[in-house]
Parts: sequence; C-alpha cells; structure tokens
Amino acid sequence: MVDEAVGDGPVRVGARWSHVQGVGAAADHLVSELNLGDDAEAVRSAAWLHDVGYAPALVQSGFHPIDGARFLRSQQTPELVVSLVAHHTGAEFEARGRGLGAELAVFDPPPQDLLDVVTFADLTTGPDGAAVTVDERLAEILRRNATPNGSRPPSGCGRSPSPATRATPPGFASGWIGSTPWSPIRPSHGRR
Repeated sequence: MVDEAVGDGPVRVGARWSHVQGVGAAADHLVSELNLGDDAEAVRSAAWLHDVGYAPALVQSGFHPIDGARFLRSQQTPELVVSLVAHHTGAEFEARGRGLGAELAVFDPPPQDLLDVVTFADLTTGPDGAAVTVDERLAEILRRNATPNGSRPPSGCGRSPSPATRATPPGFASGWIGSTPWSPIRPSHGRR
C-alpha cells in the first residue's frame, strides 16, 4: 500500500525515512513499556505511517496529517490508525491555522493516551532519526517552518504543539530520555 504511494519507497522519501524509522523505533519501545492492550499494534502502525502524507503522490491539501489520513482511509486502514495519523503532533492547531479545520474534522479524534504515544515518539525523534528532547524538536520544527525572512509562521501554523506539549516545562523530556534513546520510561505513565 505505502510502496504504491511513495514510488521507490525510502529512496524517494529521502531524509524523512530516517525520521520515520526513529519514530517507529521510539513507538515500539514505548509500546513495549506501556500497557496498551489491543491498541498497541495501531499505535505502532500509526508511528510508522505518521508522515506518509508527505509523499508527493498523496499531496492534496498540502497538510501531511490530512493527506496521509485520506490515503490510509482509502486503503481501508483501521480507523484508529487513520485518526492517529490525522491528529498527530498538534495537527488540530495547525489545521485550524491553515484554514483546514473542516478537512481534519472528518477524522474523529483518537483516544488521547494513544495519541500522546505517537506524538511523544514524533517529538523526541529528530529529522535524522536520533533521539532528541521535546524542546530540541520543537525548535527544529520552528526553524524549518520559518518564513523566508526568518520570522515564525503565523499563529496556529508550523506544527503548533498540543496543549500537553505547550504545558511541558523546559527540560521535561530529559526525565524520559536517558543515555540511550527513549529510556528510561517512567512506569507510572501507562494507560489512563
């Protein structure tokens, strides 16, 4: 399914593939530490597919969470995976800022605890697939999405963090990420 969308697969996707592999590995680790029950496989799948909407053949709205979710739905992907991809990493805020709120609204929001796992994996993985802190990742996203004159994008655009991420104190991720990627995971952060 994904091979058809991205053509030559990882080669065509380029550097983004390193990020996707890192997010997939982070989610695999988180899922192994958390009690997600029957939803574990959907979380893993969504982590591996979260950026599929960047594939040139899939671009419709220009906003990769929506474009990826549309594609996955067209492929009869389980709806939980579709909604996790559609809503990952603060997509609701950026969709609103881009005037795409109605397009995102066709995808029901997933359970927040599952979305948090995908978002955390995304926000603790840099473009090269290496583990980073949430603060480092948000800074990279803002740099990447800066306008040509170096200013930040308008409010609501440029991968606005979720309410939970915006409330995260500086250095929060350092308590979650030790000397090895994505560890130690605090055991108290299981399903709610």
